Amino acid sequence: MFTKRRVFSLLLALLMVFSTITVLAGSSEGRELKWLEEPSIGQVKNKKVEVYGRLEIPGEYKGPEKVKLTVDGFNVVPKKDGSFSKSVFIKPEIEVKVFVGKEEVAELTRFVYYLEDTSAVDRVISMIDAFSSNYLL
Repeated sequence: MFTKRRVFSLLLALLMVFSTITVLAGSSEGRELKWLEEPSIGQVKNKKVEVYGRLEIPGEYKGPEKVKLTVDGFNVVPKKDGSFSKSVFIKPEIEVKVFVGKEEVAELTRFVYYLEDTSAVDRVISMIDAFSSNYLL
């Protein structure tokens, strides 16, 4: 029926197949798109603001057709290192979406908020500082 050599060869072939499947399954772990630098606001010029950020883009997603972004509805292709920047008109809330092909990656959607007048925020911070210095030991 089967010789020892043939059984050994079949077992070796099965072992190679299973180890290949394990390596392929394990290689996708931790190979997801993720934010290395969350989208934020940079320079403000005239009535526009610069929105920038950086994604970690694994090798299987490389290329201009694979990963795209929209910043406030405008298409943006990230650079090779995953960074991007886009100048858009100033709004209180700017939406940044990530797409792989035509599919949106909803968990990577971010909103960037622009505050022109930060005096109210500064007052709240000073009130918190005063409160914490008076009541904390």
